[in-house]
Amino acid sequence: MHKKLRRSLLTALVLLSCLPGFAQQPAIQTNDDLSMAPVVVDGVTLFEVRGISFYSAEKRAAAVAQAICQIAQDPAIDPGSVLLTPSEGRVEITCGKYPICTLLESEARQERLTVANYGLIVKEQIAGAIKRYRHDRESAVLRGKLLLAAGLAVAGLLLLWLVFRLSCYLNRFINSKVALRLRDVQIQSVQIVRRQHIWSALQFLLRLTEILLAILVSYLFLYEILHLFPWTRGLSDSLLRQLVAPLRVIIGGGLSQLPNLFFLTVLFVIVRFAMRLVKTIFQSIESGQVKIAGFETEWALPTYRLTRLLIIAFALVVAYPYIPGSSSEAFKGFSVFFGVLISLGASSLVGNVIAGYSVTYRRAFRVGDRIKAGEHVGEVREIRLMATRLRTLKNEEVTIPNAKLIGDEVLNYSALAGRLGLVLHTRVGIGYEVPWRQVEAMLLEAARATGGVQHDRAFVLLKELGDFAVVYELNVPCAEPARMEALYSELHRNILDAFNKYGVQIMTPAYEGDTSDPKIVAPARWFAAPAVPPKDPQPRQPG
Repeated sequence: MHKKLRRSLLTALVLLSCLPGFAQQPAIQTNDDLSMAPVVVDGVTLFEVRGISFYSAEKRAAAVAQAICQIAQDPAIDPGSVLLTPSEGRVEITCGKYPICTLLESEARQERLTVANYGLIVKEQIAGAIKRYRHDRESAVLRGKLLLAAGLAVAGLLLLWLVFRLSCYLNRFINSKVALRLRDVQIQSVQIVRRQHIWSALQFLLRLTEILLAILVSYLFLYEILHLFPWTRGLSDSLLRQLVAPLRVIIGGGLSQLPNLFFLTVLFVIVRFAMRLVKTIFQSIESGQVKIAGFETEWALPTYRLTRLLIIAFALVVAYPYIPGSSSEAFKGFSVFFGVLISLGASSLVGNVIAGYSVTYRRAFRVGDRIKAGEHVGEVREIRLMATRLRTLKNEEVTIPNAKLIGDEVLNYSALAGRLGLVLHTRVGIGYEVPWRQVEAMLLEAARATGGVQHDRAFVLLKELGDFAVVYELNVPCAEPARMEALYSELHRNILDAFNKYGVQIMTPAYEGDTSDPKIVAPARWFAAPAVPPKDPQPRQPG
């Protein structure tokens, strides 16, 4: 009774799918925009049906497949008894007392066939499905497939064992032969890749290959075993689709992108050639082989870098529409995000880069110059796009942002030293009772006693007539700005010696009255302990 009730419900459901045409019934309303769904029996797709206005394609396909299975389970029904009943704009398919489905004209148009011809094809598919359904469930067939599945399982396990054995053999071979020959990868004395890292990479590749082969073998044998039985054939086909679908997408996407890839390749070759040509030109300018009026040789390298950046930026703008995936929303979102990051966080970076080029082209200083930037005095060691490095007089390295150099004044001691000489200058305050001619003579004598300066070009200026003293300024040119501190020290020593020799007192910064004894150091006390006199018993005299 329960079986009859179930069969009656199934018949009603199929009748709802078929909707047989009677003269009094209206035609079925279809929508060509509705989706199609496949009719699948034991994992085999027979044909596709289209949804109708009140019945989705998936439900309709499931009802047709269930009707075919119901017919196949009844051995009294001959598969050859599948009948076609044509009607206006449709074909009804039945088998015995069971209605199977109604084929619509829109479904036939989908296959570029008439509804009658399409019905004949579907009839053959249904009859074959019924025969195959019964054949696959015969006891003898199932026993044979069970034996075949067992054989495949044993073969798969054996093949997996061979894969693991081969992996062990390769591992032993690498340990005994390759490991002893591995060396660090280095260029001259610079180590690029260590031996341990190469060995770890080989071990990882071997293990990865072993795992991938094991997965592939297991997948193939599992697919074949599942495909043997009608109950699991659909699962095996889904496994195959899961493997093939990504490969199809990758291969299809790669083939569709071949024109774009060809364009990108040609663009890369052109840009590469242009960059090499530009590099050759600027290297010739830097070496002096090519000279351009008004273009300094030290501008060659930064100009090359700027030109290279412009070429790369232009190439990226041209290549962007041809990059695979550039039209996707994810790629666009990443581009917007990257642009926002640059606009928010790169203001100081761009400012320092622009300042770096400004420093270079302004020619305020060059590498090797002695400069004063802010409170730092030192030799320029390196000029980069972002910052300039100085080595101070105390052998300290100072990194100054180029933006700060642009905003502040920079004093260059070396710019004119080669042609005109750097003028060392120092001041002394002498009382009004000392003749100014004597003071000038003593200062010039101290300049002549100083080595490394152009004493023949030395001169003295009277800078100030102060309240207590006359301020004299000694100016001595020198051609070596790097020695300016040592020259200043020697010049000051010689000035002290000269004034002490002639008994002239150098005024203290401020005083209220003259002392009875002048503030001088007699020559006899020049080498008081712990000073060590020279081998010559006579003290060194200025001049």
